[in-house]
Amino acid sequence: MLNVISLLCFSVCAGILYRMGGSKDYNTKFRDFGVPFVSCVYLWVTAGLGHWSLILCFGLMFASLTTYFKPKGKPAKFWNWALVGLAFGLSAFPLLIGFPLLWRLVVRTVVLIVAVAVWSDNIDCDVLEEFGRGFLFTASLIALGWH
Repeated sequence: MLNVISLLCFSVCAGILYRMGGSKDYNTKFRDFGVPFVSCVYLWVTAGLGHWSLILCFGLMFASLTTYFKPKGKPAKFWNWALVGLAFGLSAFPLLIGFPLLWRLVVRTVVLIVAVAVWSDNIDCDVLEEFGRGFLFTASLIALGWH
């Protein structure tokens, strides 16, 4: 039960930081640095994961949060959001260096492709839409097996 509560707390923090980074009131770096930080701390705390591959994950997580795979000023389509979900999922790829997680990484990636695309394409409230993507980013780490 404590593990579920900690996952929810980390996921809510990631959702808040993701939204802050999308708000005109805050710098985008709240999202770009904050969400990977929260996610990596979650992996470190819940799994005792002190492996150097976590540093590479942070970099890929950062990169995955900096694009919507569309031209600036154009609205994102369903397939843009699917690509965002793909990038989110693959950002944990470096963990394969030290841990046998391939099938779990595939599950997380497929879940994120579908969840991010469906969520982002169907929610019309910016605050809720962005919070949800950040929440999904970290909550989906449970698929890697640390909970």
